[in-house]
Amino acid sequence: MFTKEQNYFILMLVCLVIVTMVLSTTIFVIEYGKVVHNNLLKEVEVKDQTIEEMGKEIEDLKEQIKTAHKVKSIMRKYAVKECVGETRQIIYEEIMASWNPVYVATVMAIESRFRVNAVSICGARGLMQIMPLHGDENSTFDIRKNIRFGAKYLKEQYDKFGSEALMIAGYNAGPGAVKKYKGVPPYQETLNYIILFNEIMNQANTAPMVA
Repeated sequence: MFTKEQNYFILMLVCLVIVTMVLSTTIFVIEYGKVVHNNLLKEVEVKDQTIEEMGKEIEDLKEQIKTAHKVKSIMRKYAVKECVGETRQIIYEEIMASWNPVYVATVMAIESRFRVNAVSICGARGLMQIMPLHGDENSTFDIRKNIRFGAKYLKEQYDKFGSEALMIAGYNAGPGAVKKYKGVPPYQETLNYIILFNEIMNQANTAPMVA
């Protein structure tokens, strides 16, 4: 048998153990709750990011569809009847891979009406009417090389002058002429070119969607 003092001591010890266990359990629950809460927050953030990324992808896809529609509408209206089959598909793919497909398709419509073997009076060749480079005349008739070179040159004009009108003036009359006149050169050919460019762009922007 324990004395009264011993019983009291044992009771206090048991109470201390119980309190310690309760505190430990409480601390564990709190810490576990924090972990769960943080994980939930991370999941929400990830889902928000995923939704945001999906939203951007959807918007990008919409823009791609609009761009493809504009390019196809330009080709339907301006491409010569010889522009068919695999040739037409290659031209379309190269245009869509360029920095600004609608600009490139519009310039191509004006320059050659999508004739691969087009040759101007001054000797410019192919779809984008490129002058023969480095003595390699055949390269200007290569569909992919011609479009890529023309698209690159068009972008250089846009980057240099910063507007559609000056980009077209630089492509048609040359960047030197744009610098000389500090704007669009007063050449009738260039002025007509800009007017036609704007007309085709407007037609493409308002063309009804078709299958």
